[in-house]
Amino acid sequence: MTMSETAIPATTNSASSRTRPETPLWLALRTLSQSSRKPIRPKPAVTAGFGLIGFLDDWDKVRKASHKGVSGRVRLLLEFAVAGVAAWIIVSQISTNLYIPFLSNRYIPLGPFYYVFAAVVMVGAGNAVNLTDGLDGLAIMPVIIAMGTFAIIAYLAGRADFARYLGIP
Repeated sequence: MTMSETAIPATTNSASSRTRPETPLWLALRTLSQSSRKPIRPKPAVTAGFGLIGFLDDWDKVRKASHKGVSGRVRLLLEFAVAGVAAWIIVSQISTNLYIPFLSNRYIPLGPFYYVFAAVVMVGAGNAVNLTDGLDGLAIMPVIIAMGTFAIIAYLAGRADFARYLGIP
């Protein structure tokens, strides 16, 4: 038996077999959907929105010639506004059910609380690395661990055969 005969068969969905670079924020957005096989349109918009907020903060620091940029409250308010719009777009594409991983067809119906949950997850994922980096200045190892975990989850959810076997909706 050759190696090609023992390999796991490729999925028939060509969109899920493509490889793309993923950031923790994009993976958090993907996790909020019920399946990675469904496209989530606000990913680039959320990334650009958070990037714009970071740019405005840096620009304010340069303009003031100080280490004080945009206040933390204003940054969080802007981030929650971006995440709220993204949550609204996500809910327009999928239901507000929070599926429990590895349990087939088990979910928690969040209803309108899904908007708050989705916004907190997006803002939390966007700020997690900044908080960790502020502690020791060495954020790369936590990022590698988180990226590896999210990459495995995204791969398993994206493969129809593995997703079916593990009960990932």
